[in-house]
Amino acid sequence: MSLDTIGLGGLAISDFTAWFGWLATILLTLNLALGVLQPLRYDPAVRWPHRRLPASIFKLHKWIGYTAIGVVLVHPLFLLWHATHPFTLSAIYIPFTAPAETLYAALGTIAMYLLLTVTLSSYFRAAIGLEFWKWVHYATYALLPVFLVHGLLINSSLDPKRSIDYFDAGKLIVETCALVSVAFVVWRLRYTWVARHVKVPSAPATATPPALSVANSLAPWTGKLRLTDITVETPRVKTFRFVPEHGGPLPFTFVAGQYFELSGIRNYTASSSPGERGHVEFSIKYEDGGFFSPHMHDDLAIGRLVTVRGPYGHFTIPNDAPHRLVMIAGGVGVTPSLSQIRDLLDRRWPGRIDLIYSTATVADVIRADELAQLAADHVNFRLVKVLTNDGMAGAGNRITADLLRATLPDVAQAQVYICGPTPMMAAVTAMLCQLGVPSSSVFTESFAVG
Repeated sequence: MSLDTIGLGGLAISDFTAWFGWLATILLTLNLALGVLQPLRYDPAVRWPHRRLPASIFKLHKWIGYTAIGVVLVHPLFLLWHATHPFTLSAIYIPFTAPAETLYAALGTIAMYLLLTVTLSSYFRAAIGLEFWKWVHYATYALLPVFLVHGLLINSSLDPKRSIDYFDAGKLIVETCALVSVAFVVWRLRYTWVARHVKVPSAPATATPPALSVANSLAPWTGKLRLTDITVETPRVKTFRFVPEHGGPLPFTFVAGQYFELSGIRNYTASSSPGERGHVEFSIKYEDGGFFSPHMHDDLAIGRLVTVRGPYGHFTIPNDAPHRLVMIAGGVGVTPSLSQIRDLLDRRWPGRIDLIYSTATVADVIRADELAQLAADHVNFRLVKVLTNDGMAGAGNRITADLLRATLPDVAQAQVYICGPTPMMAAVTAMLCQLGVPSSSVFTESFAVG
């Protein structure tokens, strides 16, 4: 028996090269899909409510990526024992030096180095800066096609006399992964185009904040804003205030409830009022194991410039809204309500507003003092805190249909805005239906975390 074979029906050690290559192709394709989904406002709990992922999309993306790079590094090593064309380490790691299938083997080597570059840039992203990291990360879009061409066109037997069977199981794996990758990239490009070109509620950029009427949008603004202040709201939430890079009023306007893209990575709803023309604020929760929120909380220093694009979104109060609004928020989902309440009260809006705000404890209430002061100063605004931890003072331990019925006897005549964890929004929406609120009067806003 030659060194190339093992006692499994003549199975060659070098056959493992093909198997590891197919596995790497599957893992890289899966990771591309997760990478496409991760920065978008995509919530798998909304799309697949009865499925439970073992971890967040970010964690899955990270660990599948690490696994993929391990498989890619091991993948060519079995060629050292190839029966007819044994490789050397230099032939594996130096492009265009392979003893057979030189071009297609070189493509695999190039893809490996691209993957190592992307991985290392992710590890050192705090040092190199998120915006530079983002552009390096786009190398993934070159990496996978190179790897797919390598896997599709290389002759795994390394025998030029043997033709390639493109309907072989291994080639079908590569071809399927290629089609899936193209589908996800096209979907991502379409999603981005729609988000950036479809008209969204906004208003002309004037010194006067936008009225309650929803005007046609201008193209979203893109530019840099400077971080000037960080306020600790709760043990896990901080508010970040940004101003124009060179001072003066904001070069854009937005409607309360809209969101912005920060550093081309994450979307956050503005928590400040559109009437505050000198700055815009974002209240961001620290997510354990997240990617962007830990960077914002731990690494971003006062004075740093951040690329901002927006506004986007339709979670806004239209001109013809009834003079009866109910906002139901959970945790950091209160951010659009903060912006909307501030804006409405600043304008002396004559209607009535109720905010039902659920958090774990009093310490988790964002802008607790400000909300209490607004309720004291405005007879048309009421704050109802619902604290879920037992033994704490509050309106109740959970938002229930009975609580809503007792607190909001006229809720069927109101327009209701809900933002918070997906299970809470689903449960509250069902309760409102039971209480006679038309589905056309209920608006929800989901958001990605991390």
